[in-house]
Amino acid sequence: MLLFAAALYPEAAPLIDFLHLKKDPAFRAFDLFTSADAALIITGCGPANAAAGTACLLTARPPKSSDSFVNFGICGCCSRDTAIGTPYLACRITDAGDGRTYYPDLLYASPFAEAGITSFSKPVSNPAALPRLPESSAPDPGQPIAPSGRKQWAYGTLPYGTLPYGNLLFDMEAAACYQSARHFLMQHQMIFCKVVSDYGTSGRPAPGAVADLLKEPAASLTAWLSGLPAPDLSPDPFTESDHEAIRTASERLKLSEAMHAQLIRLMTYASLTGHSPAKLLAFFAAPEFTCTSKKEGKRYLEQLKYRLSGQADL
Repeated sequence: MLLFAAALYPEAAPLIDFLHLKKDPAFRAFDLFTSADAALIITGCGPANAAAGTACLLTARPPKSSDSFVNFGICGCCSRDTAIGTPYLACRITDAGDGRTYYPDLLYASPFAEAGITSFSKPVSNPAALPRLPESSAPDPGQPIAPSGRKQWAYGTLPYGTLPYGNLLFDMEAAACYQSARHFLMQHQMIFCKVVSDYGTSGRPAPGAVADLLKEPAASLTAWLSGLPAPDLSPDPFTESDHEAIRTASERLKLSEAMHAQLIRLMTYASLTGHSPAKLLAFFAAPEFTCTSKKEGKRYLEQLKYRLSGQADL
């Protein structure tokens, strides 16, 4: 099942049309639209509404391991080099309230570029006044990918020091949706698709303009989601040599518990798509391989994720 959360009806309207969703009149807390294999909730604007609506949806429709949660809607952008209407998948989500950053697992190649997004508790009217990260403390971007397959830094053409929290995009709901949904779902089951609607220097577009702006991205999103595999992860997909390779790689990369869990998910995907985890991880077992910190290990993990996305040779 596909489970969607959108802040306002104009953001949800294209998905409701494409997925042929019908309003559930028995559901009173929020506006809920459903079909046999999809459900969409309209949460309202702001982090409190987003968190409550997401929790309400996932409680009413308990997700299975094969289900996906999608937060869809508009966002602001810090760079005017990015065209209005450009869709992105969020590869990093920062909560401006407490500064915490979250990393959805984007395991599958998609038609969208990736970018980081910062969530604020109120609308942003002056991006130039937002907090800055100094160049030296900016987070490692990993390897975001453009739809064409070429490498692309997903933070626009501006250097890190000029962007708020190191992210290109900003909104009000993504972080709250993530924090709520993580109690029900694994990281790889959460997708955040945001479409640039403004640069933060003026109000949001009119409701009719929002629906028109999101039609094409919504069509691409639903087509992509319908083609994603839904494997049964209950059987152990690993051989004994795979298990040993994963243990060795985790130790040598100095992975945290969360990073180790991400490695297991990456290797599960590799195994289910016909690749050998033992062979993929053999590099990290070599005597000459060295890794001196968790930060360095995280970079290797991002490189592995990039290769598995289908944008580089394995």
